[in-house]
Amino acid sequence: NPLLFVELSNTVVIRNKVNDLTLKYPGYCAIFTGNDENGYSFIIGSSTKDCREMAALLKEAFGAKGGGTAPMIQGSVTAAKAQLQTFFQKLA
Repeated sequence: NPLLFVELSNTVVIRNKVNDLTLKYPGYCAIFTGNDENGYSFIIGSSTKDCREMAALLKEAFGAKGGGTAPMIQGSVTAAKAQLQTFFQKLA
């Protein structure tokens, strides 16, 4: 479950990178952009899992907003980077 934090705001570039990651890694591939103070935007993709399930988990854990399709979701979340890292480590 690769998890990256970047300082990019171009959603097309981030979406393309998530697509690249899903070709190399099973599980969820996530890229977050933002900061602890203002929250994070995210795009999460997978070639093997239903990302809508991840959207539900993020909503339950952090009140995340967003949605998408089985192969890819996007949205926003107010949480600290450390909290998100711990959350994704538990998925492994």
